[in-house]
Amino acid sequence: MLESEKKLVAERKTRTRYSAAFKLAAVEKVVRNPHRPFQSLATEIGVSYSALYSWYNKYKKSELIMSSENPCAVLTEQELFFVRETIGSKESDKARYCRQHGIASEKLKEWTELYKDERYQMVSKEVDEVEDNNKRVINKFNQEVHELKKQLRKSEKEKKSALALLELKKKVDQLCVDMKLDEEN
Repeated sequence: MLESEKKLVAERKTRTRYSAAFKLAAVEKVVRNPHRPFQSLATEIGVSYSALYSWYNKYKKSELIMSSENPCAVLTEQELFFVRETIGSKESDKARYCRQHGIASEKLKEWTELYKDERYQMVSKEVDEVEDNNKRVINKFNQEVHELKKQLRKSEKEKKSALALLELKKKVDQLCVDMKLDEEN
């Protein structure tokens, strides 16, 4: 476990009340990792074995539901800062951000899942729309560049032809001048 993760776990241990969002995230971790022992997961999450087991049982009985709590309340200020910094970013950009700040990308994904709310959905949708629009614009520009290159090649051919004709005309004119001089002599 990274030092930053240990710090986060230590901060969570001082809390006595957990939000429904935190409980659901913890239970989700249990569900996603059925092969791992509860004790190991509880230690990783920073809660007691009995609390995690209790939340899991309530979840199975459909008693643990998301209340109207703010999901951001389960994140520390630092975690919230990281999520807000990367919200709407591409996966490659998020991975780069994690490397730069020494964060495990899985942790950032977990924090982002806890943070997801209407604002996140709007930003994600907006980012997708912008990316789609950017792709269309780039494709349009690429087509325009292709057409301009074709026109340029055509213009260069015409220019070379015009230069060749001009050069030919100069030679013909020179021949005519030379012929006149010969006739005069």
